[in-house]
Amino acid sequence: QTPVSITGSVDAKPDTAFLDLNVQALNASIRELARLAAATGLAFNSKTTVDGNVHLDIKANGPATKPALAGRVSARAVDIRGGDLRDPVYADSIALTMTPAEIRSNTFTAKTGRTAVTAEFSLSDYAAARYRVNQAFSPLLPQISGLVSATRREIWSSQTTSAGRTVRSSSR
Repeated sequence: QTPVSITGSVDAKPDTAFLDLNVQALNASIRELARLAAATGLAFNSKTTVDGNVHLDIKANGPATKPALAGRVSARAVDIRGGDLRDPVYADSIALTMTPAEIRSNTFTAKTGRTAVTAEFSLSDYAAARYRVNQAFSPLLPQISGLVSATRREIWSSQTTSAGRTVRSSSR
């Protein structure tokens, strides 16, 4: 059982539904939420298993097609396996902070096999027609199946907009 609370209203207008919702889950199982996302076609597929726990407190307001979000989501002990993944992917902790203008992650590490990548991202103007994604990964050349090893710390970042992409790399 996944304890999720949804309160508020949905105005089902003829053109686009308007949301005014609060969604909360305290230490809920990600497995059931992922199965729901797979069943509705939002994320994953039916052969993917996602484990871990999530705490979320989100307010969604605006058109259902592009609502403005405010709140926080944090996930712990995230373990994704099966589906199209060759190897399981694990992350200790991932946190998102949402405002009507931006969704921003913490710096987190995802591990699969012998590869570990530290990443962070932000999504700006996500409810607008033109959005911007900023992302950073480190190292650029992680150990891949024990065959390649990075000899220096590299940071890779890019900015993606609805109009194009810019990529930057730096060594430390």
